[in-house]
Amino acid sequence: MDMRKILTYLILFFSFGAIGQSSSFEYTKFKNAEDIMLSSDAKEEKQKIQLTPAQANRRGGLWFSKQKMFVSDTFEATFCFRIYKNGGEGPSDEGGEGIAFVIHNNEIPGKNGRKQEGMGYSGIDNSLAIEFDTQDTEDMGKQHVSVQTNGVLANSFKKASSYAAMKLDGFDLKDGKEHTANIHYNNPFLTISLDGFEILKCQIDITEQLNLDEGRAWVGLTASTGKTYSVHEINCFSMTSQEKHIPYEAESGGRSLKRTKRLVVHSKNIRIRLWDINQEDGDIVSVNLNGEWVIDHFVLTNEGNYFNFELDGQMNYLVLHAHNLGEIPPNTAGIAVSDGVGGEKEFTLRSNLYLSDSLLIEYHKKEDDDLDITRKSGKGKPDMKID
Repeated sequence: MDMRKILTYLILFFSFGAIGQSSSFEYTKFKNAEDIMLSSDAKEEKQKIQLTPAQANRRGGLWFSKQKMFVSDTFEATFCFRIYKNGGEGPSDEGGEGIAFVIHNNEIPGKNGRKQEGMGYSGIDNSLAIEFDTQDTEDMGKQHVSVQTNGVLANSFKKASSYAAMKLDGFDLKDGKEHTANIHYNNPFLTISLDGFEILKCQIDITEQLNLDEGRAWVGLTASTGKTYSVHEINCFSMTSQEKHIPYEAESGGRSLKRTKRLVVHSKNIRIRLWDINQEDGDIVSVNLNGEWVIDHFVLTNEGNYFNFELDGQMNYLVLHAHNLGEIPPNTAGIAVSDGVGGEKEFTLRSNLYLSDSLLIEYHKKEDDDLDITRKSGKGKPDMKID
């Protein structure tokens, strides 16, 4: 085992479960590669991974199976690929269908999606795929890149499941040459590049789309063929992910943090209303904002109280620290946040003596809403952006 792989394992071993740590893997050759899982028709050949042969109706997947990767905050994934030996019905160079980078959180890493247009990911529930498609799909472009998700439901290759898409004018994915795809995510900004050129940028909160395992999910690459076919080959695959640090330290030995909620505000001056969301039973809490105790030993009441704060920067972490469980555990607080622009938003935070719930308050200037990038909330679908 070479030193680079040993270092990768050490990073993985010490980072998972720790707040604000990173994890990574890197494969430049695949001969006897450890910690990967091949599914369906995928196989190792000459230190490369062939996801599909040049045959009709095949599918294959390459999955990093050692650990789930952090995908909720920041990550960068790169893979290099070749698509060649194109054939099938139609012109001899037709080829199909393409390659996708897939995130999913299901029971096993090597989930199988559908063949043909499904590109090996369609049908996988609780998943998000970034597809590099060599075929036209419902007028998305002869060759195109698209972010596909149906949230926790089964994913689909169809246009209705496309979060954002862009035609790949000037690129030929199936020319037999090696191409390099780069996917950079810094919540909520997702940037996709091909051969060093940025081709698509959108805003998406993966934690709002998928049910994650404390911010983590399985990652991999998939491909498929239909009536038209190509060899889909992976020559390298690497990823580094970073869990953002929450500057919070419990008063007695440290507590685990639960991170499930996010709010975007348009003013740094916010007002918080804090109350007991259930029966008033003597719950006592403190609130930590960006590492500072801003509310100390507050007794929750059903009526509640208002507090005014000024945010430090873009990413702000509010942590609910429970000092007791009250007469009716757990310690449950209602928190409403107002920025004076978008109205008041209410959240429920539940903490106990071992686990503290938190809220990410993310500041964006109002004009950020007018950026020329595709975006959507956790439920609605945006209009397709195809230039």
